[in-house]
Amino acid sequence: MDMHLSDSTTSAPSHATLSGTGGVCLMRNVCKGEQYPSVINFISTFLSANSFRLNFVPIAPDFIFNCGGLSVAFVFVTNWGCNNVSLIFSRVQKLRTQFARFYVIITLPAKQQIDSFIQSYLK
Repeated sequence: MDMHLSDSTTSAPSHATLSGTGGVCLMRNVCKGEQYPSVINFISTFLSANSFRLNFVPIAPDFIFNCGGLSVAFVFVTNWGCNNVSLIFSRVQKLRTQFARFYVIITLPAKQQIDSFIQSYLK
């Protein structure tokens, strides 16, 4: 008896998986320039240990992780002031339209900056 079973939820492994790489992390060139070489080395080593490659490219998000065609983009807000509010929010709005999976990570050092961000966000 010859049986053929098919499952529409099962897919073949992606090319990235077959080549021994789980995915790729694209890092914004500007981010690379703003970091100590030891931080970049740590990120690269961590990604490599998890089967990801790290590439530096001129992109708008700070990071894009791509694994088998699924992309997730990240922007990090680490500096907040009255002079960059519109720049940050316009960047975020533009990227929200380009990526279905998009996250903004806010890490601000002072309570005053955090409060200012929340007030601006809620407007």
